[in-house]
Amino acid sequence: MQTTERLASYRIAPALPADIGRLQELETDSFSSDRLSRRQMLYHLHNPRAVFLTVREENGSQTALGYALILRAKNRPARLYSIVVAKESRGLGLGKILCRAGLDALRDAGEKKLLLEVDAHDNATVGFYERLGFETIRRLPAYYEDGRDALKMQVLL
Repeated sequence: MQTTERLASYRIAPALPADIGRLQELETDSFSSDRLSRRQMLYHLHNPRAVFLTVREENGSQTALGYALILRAKNRPARLYSIVVAKESRGLGLGKILCRAGLDALRDAGEKKLLLEVDAHDNATVGFYERLGFETIRRLPAYYEDGRDALKMQVLL
């Protein structure tokens, strides 16, 4: 039996206004509630306290395969607001690439900690963050619009 190996390499790039339509598609395909609106995305493209990254194939389509949005605030830890990878691109390590690039950007900016909230019942995603060094610091009851609980997680930079 012959196997096929994916030989693409990927690059991280800042999100651009031309990406908004694709980023909205990713958001709609990935989340059933608590979605970022087009207006919010456009705001964060120009927000100097936002780290808004995309991942794309190095020598292929310019289409974003995923994105990460991290918000930095004065006198508070940074927060991973959203990270999304296209369904057809999951399992390739793109989420890890995005998250690590975000962590590197935060370290370069002098941040000391990154926080996030994740669905308490999404064991795969909780495990993903734990493998990247995040630890659960508390449970947030009825955190999401639809009443689901979240876990607050953090990683020290």
